[in-house]
Amino acid sequence: MPAEYVNALREADDDTFAFVRSLFENASADGSIRDLPAEKLTLVLWAALLGCAEVYRTGIAQRRGIDQLDDLVGVLIEVLLAGLVPR
Repeated sequence: MPAEYVNALREADDDTFAFVRSLFENASADGSIRDLPAEKLTLVLWAALLGCAEVYRTGIAQRRGIDQLDDLVGVLIEVLLAGLVPR
């Protein structure tokens, strides 16, 4: 892959990561979610989404009856949000 594409992908990744981190920071600040480190929350979400994509890409999800990637991601988001509810 040409270097300019790699650099563009890294920049887009950094921008999107920063945006998601700011969402977690704001939600934590206003009490919408538990007060957990936004950087770590963002990385955990990132890793989980990449894992979902890989499980789908390799056919593992389909072999287990999940035919749509958005179904898999939807469950991930539900579980994540339930765990972030303030206690």
